[in-house]
Amino acid sequence: MANEDHESGIDLSSRLVKHCEALLERLNSLQGSKEQLQDLNWISKYTLEVEIRLFDFQSLLSYGSSLLPFWMHSERQLKRVESAINDEMSKISKSVQMDEVEAAHASFSQGETNFQESVGCKTEADQVETLDDFHATPVLIH
Repeated sequence: MANEDHESGIDLSSRLVKHCEALLERLNSLQGSKEQLQDLNWISKYTLEVEIRLFDFQSLLSYGSSLLPFWMHSERQLKRVESAINDEMSKISKSVQMDEVEAAHASFSQGETNFQESVGCKTEADQVETLDDFHATPVLIH
C-alpha cells in the first residue's frame, strides 16, 4: 500500500508539472493575439499563477508521495484555474463570432443598398406618398 501511494504521488506530481506546462503553452499562444483582443489582463494573471504553481511543483517533485495531500489539493486548484481559462477563452470565442456576424450583416446591408442604388430602386423612406384628388388611394411619386 505504501509503495502504491509513493507511485501515485510521483505520478500525480509529474502529471501536474506536465499539466502546468501545457496550460502555459496555451496562455503563451494567446499572448500573441493580445494586441488584437482587448482587455486580456486575465492572461497575465493566470500565466503568473500557473508559473508559480509550476515552480512549486518542480521544487517539491523530489518529495513525491510524502506530499500526496498537497498534490491532490494542487490538482483541484489547477483544474479550477484551467476551468477559468476555458471560460475566458469561451467568452472571447463568442465575442469574435458576434463581431463576425455583425460584420457580415453590415457588409450584406451595404451590398444591398449599393445594389438598389445601382438599379435605380428607392427605399421606402425615399418614396413619398400623396393622395390623388380624384382617388382615395395613395399614388407613389418617383
